[in-house]
Amino acid sequence: MRPVNDYLRGLASKERPGLLGFSLALLTLAWHLWFLALAPRTPSGDVPREALMLAGANDQRLVLAGEVWRLLASTFLHADTSHLVTNLLGLVLFASLAEVCFGWQMG
Repeated sequence: MRPVNDYLRGLASKERPGLLGFSLALLTLAWHLWFLALAPRTPSGDVPREALMLAGANDQRLVLAGEVWRLLASTFLHADTSHLVTNLLGLVLFASLAEVCFGWQMG
C-alpha cells in the first residue's frame, strides 16, 4: 500500500515532473491511432487479419521461419479501439507507479 500512498503524495509534489506515464501513453496512443487510421476495416469495424499480419502480428510459423521481429511488433498491434484504450490505461497506471517506485529519471 505504501507505493500507492507515495504516488498520491507525489501527485501534489513539485519535486518531479511526473510525466513519464502520461508521455508513454501519449506516444503509444499516437502510434496506434496512426495504424488504426491507415488500416482497412471489415463491415464490423475490425481490422482484417491480413492487415494485422502485414503489420507484424505474431504467427508461430513465420517466427520459426526467421521473422523474429514479430515477437516485438505484435505487442504494439490492436485490432480495435477498446483493446487500445484498455492497454493505454494499464500503461498509465503501471508507468505512474514505476515512476514513484524508481524515480522519474529512471536511472
